[in-house]
Amino acid sequence: MEGLVRIAGRDDYAAIERLWQAQNRHHSGLEPARIREVPVCLAPDEFSRHLRDPDTDFLLFESPRGVLGFAMVVERRIEGGVARPRAIAFVQEICVAETARQTGIGRCLMSHVESWARRRELTDIYLNVWASNEGALAFYRTLGFAA
Repeated sequence: MEGLVRIAGRDDYAAIERLWQAQNRHHSGLEPARIREVPVCLAPDEFSRHLRDPDTDFLLFESPRGVLGFAMVVERRIEGGVARPRAIAFVQEICVAETARQTGIGRCLMSHVESWARRRELTDIYLNVWASNEGALAFYRTLGFAA
């Protein structure tokens, strides 16, 4: 799929919320006992707070058809317990428009997440996936992620 990945700005809120709403509907269908549909996934003020956070970025995939996907990636510190203290990249959310899935957008976004982590000298990338989300599990396996 032709497009580019860029860092989101204030004007990208509506596109991100639209994609997140579609993902919310998908996840609530997969896990109705755990996930409920909500009218707003990311409030505008929360989005603005994330944009100001130097440890958070929204990576957008934009094509001539518009914004078709995004990854929200956060630098986090792991400390305490038996774990050695370190900073990691955590993929908080990744969404691809349903009509654009299986076109390489998710792979492209994850490649940019890896570059983002390397620029910050982060050696690990973490993410969460619902066990019932077989499509996502298969996707992450092809990228080398493991449980």
